[in-house]
Amino acid sequence: MAYERAGGLCELVLSCRRGILPPDGDLFVRAHLVHLRAKRVHGWGSENVAIGCFEHHMASHNGKLRLPATYSELKKGL
Repeated sequence: MAYERAGGLCELVLSCRRGILPPDGDLFVRAHLVHLRAKRVHGWGSENVAIGCFEHHMASHNGKLRLPATYSELKKGL
């Protein structure tokens, strides 16, 4: 569902130049399902997930990319 909603594109950064990310395959090339908030507390609902490329997914874990609290807020920022 999230992959189709994103059209296979990274939703985390507007200027991402990766293009359409395949849903499976090599870890560095494929689309990643990114939880905007802790999945343990906030779950797997569509408001808590987005599609991202490897680079931006890892940046969100390393504190280099701050993610909004919900998918609606993510889309408002773009």
